[in-house]
Amino acid sequence: MPRERQIGASGRAVSARVYFAIGISGAPQHLQGIRECEKVVAINADRNCDMVKRADFAVIGDAGPIMKAICELSRSRHAAP
Repeated sequence: MPRERQIGASGRAVSARVYFAIGISGAPQHLQGIRECEKVVAINADRNCDMVKRADFAVIGDAGPIMKAICELSRSRHAAP
């Protein structure tokens, strides 16, 4: 990701009701950039990383299969009957 699109490292901060941190370990500058987010959902294989510690809700595991399952569940719930 180019530096100007990075959260925290570029000085850019985000404010969101829900922030999804998928495969993000939680470098100090990134955590500073999301401090205004109300809720953080982390998906990470490392249960001891700083982003998981910061998260309000964390899923521990490989982000690829977890995201695939979430997308499939979402599609099935929003499909027309």
